[in-house]
Amino acid sequence: MNKKQRWILFSCAAIIALMLLFPPFYYPTGLHGPTRNMGYAFLFNAPESESTVNIGTLLVQWIGVLIVGAILWFAFRDNP
Repeated sequence: MNKKQRWILFSCAAIIALMLLFPPFYYPTGLHGPTRNMGYAFLFNAPESESTVNIGTLLVQWIGVLIVGAILWFAFRDNP
């Protein structure tokens, strides 16, 4: 692992950690009713008392960071 790959690894880990600390929230308005997007907020300070973390959006964002990180990892590898 070279310096650029190490930087990519730590950057991806930091971005994922920040995404965990500031996740997207939503407010469900019923069993099958529409949901209201509440935006992003600190994990321990939710926008409203009944809002919950939007796990689906958070996982898609994490996967996106991992895909971009993997592409950069292989782009900056040492060629033999």
